[in-house]
Amino acid sequence: MRTTLIHNPKAGDGAAPDREALLAMLGTAGYDIRYQSSKEKGWATALDQPTELVVIAGGDGTVARVVKAVLGRSVPLALLPVGTANNVATAIGLARVPFEEQISGWKTGPRVRFDVGMARAPWGFDYFIEGFGAGLLAWAIPLPENELSSAGDRRMERIARGWRLLRERLRQCRPERVEATLDGRDISGDYLLFEAMNIPLVGPNVRLAPDAESSDGLLDITVIDEARRAALDNYLAAGAAGRFEKLDVPRYRGRTLRIDWGGLGLHLDDRVWPDGREATPGPALVELEIVDSLEFLVPASKAQHTRP
Repeated sequence: MRTTLIHNPKAGDGAAPDREALLAMLGTAGYDIRYQSSKEKGWATALDQPTELVVIAGGDGTVARVVKAVLGRSVPLALLPVGTANNVATAIGLARVPFEEQISGWKTGPRVRFDVGMARAPWGFDYFIEGFGAGLLAWAIPLPENELSSAGDRRMERIARGWRLLRERLRQCRPERVEATLDGRDISGDYLLFEAMNIPLVGPNVRLAPDAESSDGLLDITVIDEARRAALDNYLAAGAAGRFEKLDVPRYRGRTLRIDWGGLGLHLDDRVWPDGREATPGPALVELEIVDSLEFLVPASKAQHTRP
């Protein structure tokens, strides 16, 4: 099978298989591989060549970039998660599956649908696969890498550090007014955190929408106001200690979210949106909905995976 491997050799903590190991595993399984590092300029042109499968070996950021590059094409994807959070892999049930088991199962396993969301605004549009939001995560997600991790940190150390950093930022965070409707229903409020989720997790494995399905065409909205600050703080403290508990806060589900922007700090997945060059603060309507989907190959044993 002609296969394009898009690999981020910088992802993760150094414990993941390197280029040679990945090529050996895929070659042994009978895949005809064209290799492309996602760190090279113009990497996406590799996807213009004929291929029957695109394999992504990287973290959530690499997954998002590849997904945007293949939208509108009929080629399926397969994911070998080598990042830190690996939220997408967790959402489709692959985070703890050995690579050899995944690779051996692609040829006979089913395809799992995965939704892609779009945010539209007067300054343009962009896609997201994890979530969109305002408040705490929008403030904390775009931090420099050296605030999130240090050289040599293992994956779980990085995750715990992310939770601790969110907790520190929560102490400084103040509610922001979010004027929003979901399928015409008013869900406005003064929120510490406002997140529209496509999958259950965002950021450093923060499970803000535990019931979210990545294939239902719906957005799951999680909101946290001042009255629930202590609950969020306790949740983040537990997560930083490795105890991932349930966060009992209001949630909504719907198809079309509209927000009056007015200069709110926003994020799409792990990046700021707009980035400061795209828009001038002022009245503007931001609209979100699921607009497309693609397919991931998974081993047959994971075809009926449950939510993480």
